Amino acid sequence: MTKKRIFIVDDHPIMRQGLAQLINHESDMEVVGEASDARSGLTGVLEAKPDLVVVDISLPGKNG
Repeated sequence: MTKKRIFIVDDHPIMRQGLAQLINHESDMEVVGEASDARSGLTGVLEAKPDLVVVDISLPGKNG
């Protein structure tokens, strides 16, 4: 079974950690990267090529 690869973009570290923990606990999903702002999120997504990106709608500098 192939795991779904997920990237998280959120400016709150506790939120990222909590989501990552919940996602990684599932047998069919894994977090392949995290970012705290839109710019590093875009870079990370281009590098990691995830199946899904979870983005906070309100980010510093640029909204989600």
